[in-house]
Amino acid sequence: MKLSPLDVQELVDLCISFLSDTPEDLTTCSMVARSWMDAAQAKLFFAPHLTNVRVITTVDRVALKFYDILVTSPHLLRYVRAICLIQATLSSSTDAKLSCLEFPRLETLSLDTVYLAHWMPHLGSLPKSPSLRRLHLFLPGAFTHSAHLLEDFSPTVQHLELLCTHWDPTELTPGPGSVPSIYLTSLYLRVLDDPYETPQCLSSTATYPFNLEQLKYLAIWDARCIAWDSIAKETKRSIEVLQLGIKGSERVDLAPFSNLHDICLVLLHSKPVPRGCRDTLSTITSSHHIRSIRIWVGDSEIGEDEEYGKLDLVLSTLPLHPLPIVKFESSIEPEAREESMRKLFPKVVAQNRFKFTYYPCKIEDVGRQLLSR
Repeated sequence: MKLSPLDVQELVDLCISFLSDTPEDLTTCSMVARSWMDAAQAKLFFAPHLTNVRVITTVDRVALKFYDILVTSPHLLRYVRAICLIQATLSSSTDAKLSCLEFPRLETLSLDTVYLAHWMPHLGSLPKSPSLRRLHLFLPGAFTHSAHLLEDFSPTVQHLELLCTHWDPTELTPGPGSVPSIYLTSLYLRVLDDPYETPQCLSSTATYPFNLEQLKYLAIWDARCIAWDSIAKETKRSIEVLQLGIKGSERVDLAPFSNLHDICLVLLHSKPVPRGCRDTLSTITSSHHIRSIRIWVGDSEIGEDEEYGKLDLVLSTLPLHPLPIVKFESSIEPEAREESMRKLFPKVVAQNRFKFTYYPCKIEDVGRQLLSR
């Protein structure tokens, strides 16, 4: 008997993977046939949107419904790979119920909390999951107030996205004999306070309990908040991809990062090309093996400015062989944008190294996109 394509399980799984993420579509698919059920449920419960509710007062009810479904059908627990919890929207009783569940394949945990110390007892075994790889933390306060609490998180965490209001290294006091036990592969850091108030607050000694010796991907919202001499000592041989938010004339010395092969500079204001962009690229040496330089211009105003000419000269005379492609990424539709950018970088264009990409995302998401590529 001739088989239908839908009788081949691999094809069914592939087709369902291309469907939208809407619960309605996936629920319908799960009821078509038994062969469709596993693939549809796996996608439906991969990253449940417990916080994607317009009325905040109903988030707790949605979370309780999610809990009831998992208790009734415990086989669904193995499909959950990512969970996002916002403390302000969940009652302590709901937290306690969710934390009692065992998610055997949980890979990503996102926490949005004002008082992590008060919340930790309600999180149960979630932070200690042996399959946990990615940790997203939004702490509307100082990271250093919560650092000691992260000692209990799974040592399998490799990727950290951290947003905090400020970072005061003087408040960080690890206990005697404390050794950083969580080895990160990637780090995205955004400190919301103006770095002029807390300049160079992040150093290799202020990242406890995270160890940066194996860090390969580093994305920093504003380069001014980093003590680069200290960070370079620990990561100079490990970092391969570096993203820097450039706002003014600050310069980051790239020379120590000998294994760097991809650099992305993000322009943080609407005025053209901060001087720090040119000065940072000027620190590239002949010992580097950089394959790609990306400059995210977003929706910045493009017009005549002498800084463009200086940047074009630096990009066209880098001491590298072969010279890397220069990719300009814009969040504005490319029709007229690309042509105006080409006129500002004639030397790079003449070397056939100019590339323009339409990249429609918010500036806040650029770091996340970098680490997910």
